[in-house]
Amino acid sequence: MKKIAIYIPRWHPSIGGMEIHVSNLVKHAKNFKFEILTNAIPGYPEIEKISERIIVKRIGPNDRNYVPIGSNQIHKTTFPYRHLADKKRLKNIQRYIEKSNFDIFHMHYPYIPHTFVKMSSIMNKPVSKNSLIFHSDKPTLLTIHGLLSKLNKNPIYDSYEKHIINKNKNILLLGK
Repeated sequence: MKKIAIYIPRWHPSIGGMEIHVSNLVKHAKNFKFEILTNAIPGYPEIEKISERIIVKRIGPNDRNYVPIGSNQIHKTTFPYRHLADKKRLKNIQRYIEKSNFDIFHMHYPYIPHTFVKMSSIMNKPVSKNSLIFHSDKPTLLTIHGLLSKLNKNPIYDSYEKHIINKNKNILLLGK
């Protein structure tokens, strides 16, 4: 049975279009095993076995941007910590991808950490662009769930999105 690694920035307990899309994909593609790579959040296990075919791997440091509503965790921490944690987490995900054994790598975007946009706006140029692109020697698919640049006229979003799109060959665009 082939194994597909899927990167999605948010996963249960977060609920949204991307999460529902991926949940349906892994539930109905019964001829594959899935390893869902997602951002760690406080109070949830690093590894969660959903079924014999589906495992969730939460990679830290914790993503304080996605602490669930109603949680007693502090979700607004200082800006420098959040930016450094975002960069570190993306590097940890890349390291995990490099050492893992899977047949296909499937990424779901957009995932442009707010701290990257804030830092880029302060510096008036995109920073850490390459941190957003995961590299794999396996066949790779990028699914884009809409473009933030169409909703927000900040040129930083447009710059990041163009960079992500130009670095990928196999792209599926959902939404506008």
